[in-house]
Amino acid sequence: MLLMHNEVTVNEDDKVPGAAKDIIKQQPNGGIWLFSPHFGVYVSPGLGLYSWGKGTEESFFSRIGDPPVILDTSKTILGATQIRNWYFNRGYFNATSTYSIDSMHQNSKKAQVHYFVTTGKQYFINKIEIEGANEEQARLISQFQAQTLLHKGDPYDATKLEDERSRLSQIFRSKGFYYFTKNYITYEVDTLLPGEQVELTMVISPREVEKDGIITWEEHQIYRIKEVYIRPDVNLKNLTPPQDTLIHSSYHILYNDLRYKPRYLTDAVQISDSSRYDEEAVKDTYSHLVRYKAFGLTRIRFEPGPTDSLGPTLNAFVNLSPLKKRTFTIEPEASLTSGNFGITGSVGWINRNFFGAGEALEVRLNSGLEYQSTAISTGVSATFEIRAEVGIEFPRFLLPFNTEGLMPKRMQPMSSISSYYSWLTRIEYTRQTFGGLLSYNWRESRTKIHTVDLVDLTFSRISDTSQAFMNALTDIQRRAFTSEFISATRYTFLFNEQLEKKTSNPRFLKADVEIAGNFLGLLDNLTNAGEDMDNGARGFLGVQYFQYLKLQADGRYFWNLRKKRAWVNRLYAGYVLPYGNSKIATDTGAARIPPFSRYLYMGGTNDLRAWTAYRLGTGTQENTNYTTGDHLSFATGTFKLLYSSEYRFPIYSIVRGAVFVDAGNIWYTGGLQSERTKLTPESLIADMAIGSGVGIRLDFDFFVFRFDLGVKVRDPGRIAYNDEWVLFTQNIPRNFTYNIALGYPF
Repeated sequence: MLLMHNEVTVNEDDKVPGAAKDIIKQQPNGGIWLFSPHFGVYVSPGLGLYSWGKGTEESFFSRIGDPPVILDTSKTILGATQIRNWYFNRGYFNATSTYSIDSMHQNSKKAQVHYFVTTGKQYFINKIEIEGANEEQARLISQFQAQTLLHKGDPYDATKLEDERSRLSQIFRSKGFYYFTKNYITYEVDTLLPGEQVELTMVISPREVEKDGIITWEEHQIYRIKEVYIRPDVNLKNLTPPQDTLIHSSYHILYNDLRYKPRYLTDAVQISDSSRYDEEAVKDTYSHLVRYKAFGLTRIRFEPGPTDSLGPTLNAFVNLSPLKKRTFTIEPEASLTSGNFGITGSVGWINRNFFGAGEALEVRLNSGLEYQSTAISTGVSATFEIRAEVGIEFPRFLLPFNTEGLMPKRMQPMSSISSYYSWLTRIEYTRQTFGGLLSYNWRESRTKIHTVDLVDLTFSRISDTSQAFMNALTDIQRRAFTSEFISATRYTFLFNEQLEKKTSNPRFLKADVEIAGNFLGLLDNLTNAGEDMDNGARGFLGVQYFQYLKLQADGRYFWNLRKKRAWVNRLYAGYVLPYGNSKIATDTGAARIPPFSRYLYMGGTNDLRAWTAYRLGTGTQENTNYTTGDHLSFATGTFKLLYSSEYRFPIYSIVRGAVFVDAGNIWYTGGLQSERTKLTPESLIADMAIGSGVGIRLDFDFFVFRFDLGVKVRDPGRIAYNDEWVLFTQNIPRNFTYNIALGYPF
């Protein structure tokens, strides 16, 4: 019989957690039910491919498909035991389970297994005691007691007991207990109390030591670091002992050929002599050295050192195998950005350790072709760009004084300086751009990163502008579309828990503040080096410089519900405030606008997916012709609000599915608005556009290929016609938007 469905009933009608269902040993072929298991249809791509290939080894489709899951009663019995144990481990010590096997839809060859669980009453923790901890371990347990996962009155949960073992083991290993592992922590549980109560005893066992075939037990000891040795020139093909030694900041650098300045090496090593062994410092050292991108292999090992008056010691050995100093690269690349397909190629040259302190000089020449949507039509046109760039990355802060010891090593301070020239031609215009950037970056912790782009210069000239393109823009956009001189300073904060294994529901926040034009304005005021422009503004070299403030915040929350199932929510807000020299002449005086490149827009593969990029808004302006499917204008704004919610689930193997809803809009502010484009507290809800859809993703771990089908649900541009709920009033085929992209949308 083909296993089609597992169903679990707990206490006759209780809701069953997804994790309890996932633990059952034998699961049906991967797929989804259309409607319900009782009267619907089961779609299994893997099983379909296998059947298409007739199940033969010679068939390609059978090899990539999923063989049918044939009901195995021994696995069913094991599944019933597993689900009972799942409840047992959550304090239902009297849980029982049974099962039944039923044919589905009067088809004797298809079966479902129905598991029945009676949990009984749940047991709660009445008392927690700790035995076997030495004085220092007891002090550490008390010091970090606020972080404990076990509390009196909580239900018994074996998962939390295991997590508490890991938590304490990590604390001990970060405070000097080098040989400690979580296996030294066990539990004794006494259930012979009146009522549903348990007494919990955590037992910390002594360290097991084997010497000359005899096993003895010793008290756990704190180990200090005696000496730290760094070997920066390990040659895996010729393992010769080092001939020279250099001491810098108490670190011993062993070498045959020292290519690096000592500080470059010692800045990355966060293990220090005379300190306690710290496993977190070891991890941070690995992370710092990986970020250097200078070494192909890093290995840190410890050996017992002499025991002195303060106790036992360890010697640390940091062995590094350097990459080639110079590397020449050729990189072809295909991209999908906001629905635009592009092919590019780049030729690069990297000189590692350029000044002897780990600096990386990179020279790169890029050229590519991208097909982008245009303001002239709803189709796409070819965009050709050639770009030359030179940059240097410094593994420290680039400042006019010695920065050694300026900030903790764990923050991994980095700096970069770069400049570039770009020539871009589209059907609508040609743009030449010169740019330069001075940037600083550091990590506050594993989840928090700070970036300061101290100087970001962009000087661009627009030429060969198509009149049809200018006619397609609104009056505000037309006035903003000009050559630009931008001198910006930007601060970005990134908080990301997605790589933290201990965080079950990770959070993500990216926020940045960008302010531009103040330096150029001050220079102009002090030196009068600027010149008057035709629109009443000031500029340099015939190009207006802009002053503005731009704020953006992008927050996400990932609810991991079951294995490979997640509900992800995103909230984004952006605002641009032009001021000072960001002005244009109007019939009524002067208005202030941001540069065209800093406007906000809606739509695209990573945005509101029912609309293509730049084709939604502004406010309640009509922008979609539902008879032809064409879009009427190129929409931008100075304020943006976007909310997205997406449920992700597995289908088969690398194939994932998604159902999503996006809502948002853009508006004009600061005197640029009209009656239909203005932002008010009421319009934040009343002008909200809503799109929904489904997606298919191929998740190869190292990259994701994504296809999303979006459908417009509510279009605020139709409010004037009283039919804004376009899902029910407009032609559905004209309402679809197809999105092909790489990576998840958020």
